[in-house]
Amino acid sequence: MREIKFRRPILKEKEFYRYEYWGVNLSGALFLSPSSDGVYGSDEQFTGLSDKNGKDIYEGDVVTNVKFKDGSDYNNVNLHIYYENAHFGVGMANLSDVKELEVIGSMYENPDLIQ
Repeated sequence: MREIKFRRPILKEKEFYRYEYWGVNLSGALFLSPSSDGVYGSDEQFTGLSDKNGKDIYEGDVVTNVKFKDGSDYNNVNLHIYYENAHFGVGMANLSDVKELEVIGSMYENPDLIQ
């Protein structure tokens, strides 16, 4: 079993302010981060995976240097993690086909990273 975690972007004056986190940990306990006075963006789900540096990967993250299990790769291209049809994806591929990648930001924190 994996932790079920979400992060919720908090916006102030239409700009990214910070994330709040919520979910259920491995012992089954619900956890919530403190409430904020900002405007909420859409919840982003934890994929259950970490990048090559050990950083948790969430829906909405911007990643680079994606290497696939079949040996192909996307080097020096920024892609975002998305959730569609009950699967996490990156580019045109399923995230389960990825061997390694690096999180460099998120669509809320760093919208300029997506071209």
